[in-house]
Amino acid sequence: MKKVITLRIFSFFILVLSACTYSFSGYFPSHLKKVSVHVFQNKTMMYGLEGTVTEYFIEKIREDGRFRIVPDNQAGMIISGSVVGYKKIPFRYDEGGNIQAYNIELKLELEFFDRINDKPFLSRATYTGNGTFEVATESEEEGIKRAVEDIYSTVIHRLFQVAF
Repeated sequence: MKKVITLRIFSFFILVLSACTYSFSGYFPSHLKKVSVHVFQNKTMMYGLEGTVTEYFIEKIREDGRFRIVPDNQAGMIISGSVVGYKKIPFRYDEGGNIQAYNIELKLELEFFDRINDKPFLSRATYTGNGTFEVATESEEEGIKRAVEDIYSTVIHRLFQVAF
């Protein structure tokens, strides 16, 4: 009798646990998972920033894995925007007053356009990201990359909020 009760309890828990699944991808309209990213415009004085930032943004999309980069004519969503702000701010000093690290503050104005429904999925908005880099061991590009990563995580959160 005790074996039967134990077996039933065990079976119940297996049934309950198998019914519980969780997905980190959440709901997102399937036609928007194919994206095209236009090269961002550069509205700062930092030469070449548009190419670097666009490249890092595309890299983040690929790493994320929830979206696929495709040509415009195959995309459900077009991502376009501008680099509208760039600051390199001293972040940490040593005892002698020498700069040890900088913070890059990057501002992107982005729009996510639903090409299939011919309307913005996420209206044009400005996103700010920060990324630090160590002067002695890293390049300024590392700070830019981290700032783009910061912006990307905010944007992804916002995209999935809008999808619900």
